[in-house]
Amino acid sequence: MRVASTRKGGSWLPLRFTPCRAQTHPHEVRRFHENRRGMAYEFIWFSGTCLISGPEKRLKLPTALAEVKPRRDFFQHPVFGVAGPGTGCASPPREGGFVLFSGHLKSRASPASFMERVMKFVTFEIPTPLGNVSRVGALAEGTDRQIILDLAHGYAALLQEEGAEPRFRKYADFRLPQDMCELMAGGEPSLHAARAAQEFILANPARRGPNGEQLTFSLQEARLRAPVPRPVTFRDFLIHEGHKAAGARRRNTNIDPIWYELPSCYKGNRMTIIGPDDELKWPHYTQKLDYELELAMFIGKRGKDIAQENAMEHVFGFSVLNDFSARDIQIDEMKNWLGPHKGKDFGTAIGPCVVTVDEFDPTDAVMIARVNGEEWSRGNAGDAYYSWARMIEYASMEEELVPGEMFGSGTVATGCGADLDKWIKPGDVLELEIEGIGILKNKIVREI
Repeated sequence: MRVASTRKGGSWLPLRFTPCRAQTHPHEVRRFHENRRGMAYEFIWFSGTCLISGPEKRLKLPTALAEVKPRRDFFQHPVFGVAGPGTGCASPPREGGFVLFSGHLKSRASPASFMERVMKFVTFEIPTPLGNVSRVGALAEGTDRQIILDLAHGYAALLQEEGAEPRFRKYADFRLPQDMCELMAGGEPSLHAARAAQEFILANPARRGPNGEQLTFSLQEARLRAPVPRPVTFRDFLIHEGHKAAGARRRNTNIDPIWYELPSCYKGNRMTIIGPDDELKWPHYTQKLDYELELAMFIGKRGKDIAQENAMEHVFGFSVLNDFSARDIQIDEMKNWLGPHKGKDFGTAIGPCVVTVDEFDPTDAVMIARVNGEEWSRGNAGDAYYSWARMIEYASMEEELVPGEMFGSGTVATGCGADLDKWIKPGDVLELEIEGIGILKNKIVREI
């Protein structure tokens, strides 16, 4: 896409390519299509924003960036400035125009105010006269700040402005409920509503909700919680051969051949989930507390006996997961041929957000763990023996998977203290980072 600004000295700013979502409300979206050189492209227009979807052979991910140049013979685009005809693009819509290409957009916004359009769902808590209230939002990240967007209030404001839905408040609450598991169950219509709300708020940063509700919050005004505070279930797999091999070496044995046949998991405790910046209490019964650097996946679509080729259609998104472990008692418990119990169930951290599946590549994402700022672990989500599709296929055999279920990848190679023979201690601050998602930070505390 080629877009340029009429203002001199404008800055080239990156905009991620965002795959299109199905139309769910006649006044929310207008769609324009073009087929260029045998590749289908789709343009979505709503609330002053144009989103682009299409295959880009030069790009590794649909969210990747490429470089473009400004051109002459521009026509006006109300958000990104002006764009020129040519290169075989379709006739511009009445509201504005666009030119097909891949790359950066020349934005009217200054670098300080530019916010990335990746869909990062969060659960956040705000103080009210009646106490703290939890809401579902989106995390928008700019060049110099992060803000939280209240999606339901923003969507209600959008519908009110469009004037097509008289019950705009109820419709917004229905499409964007204040529980992430319920929102995941809303499927494509809820995802589209969330994207529309995000774009509307970012395009109208001074707006308030229909009853004067605040639509944006700084991280000082609101507290991020676990993005999914209570998953429907929690299954933690072990798909990284490097971590499995490290455990076998500690036991002076080899990996059991059955590991290469079945993607097994244990069932974790969904009631002890903590979020970003929460403290993890050191269990009194362990002397060896450990972290585990993992990727979390959330189911977004019901299914039973799901085939691998269709499995990723059932994925909602991904987050960072720290599967805290009490190693000494975990080892003793697992001698009984059962899964870990008190060795795991005291606490699991996830966050800071859930990135939707179309915005994240689980086959190539750098994973890093830091303790007190020092890097301890580094791996890649793609270094896995099993794919997410295979895990979904296996878990769904004769069993229905439902929206809100959480799967853990298991520890990436070198992604825990046990693999390194290094151990965390009370007072340590852990930062687990996954490329494309963010940083999950927790402090270890021990009561005396």
